[in-house]
Amino acid sequence: MMQCLKENVQSTTNPITQLYQEEINGKRNGEWTDDNRTTIANMPNFYSKKSTLYRARNTKFPKLPKHRRDIVVPELFQQTDSGEQFLLGYHYCP
Repeated sequence: MMQCLKENVQSTTNPITQLYQEEINGKRNGEWTDDNRTTIANMPNFYSKKSTLYRARNTKFPKLPKHRRDIVVPELFQQTDSGEQFLLGYHYCP
């Protein structure tokens, strides 16, 4: 179950707490078997696996820059198709 949760965390940008709850609710709302009951009983709480899940997400998604000066625009996106410099923003101060 944790492996499936890690894969979900790495493949979507939904909040990790939401993904964890969906995984638990999926087991609870399914057919109530001894296997599901045992799985839920042995499932670690969110706070004990929080660091592991965020670490798994960070392997797939880069961290957001803290300031816009830290944003790096690849060369591919710095020019238009006609070779002119692409204007990302224009700040007019009279």
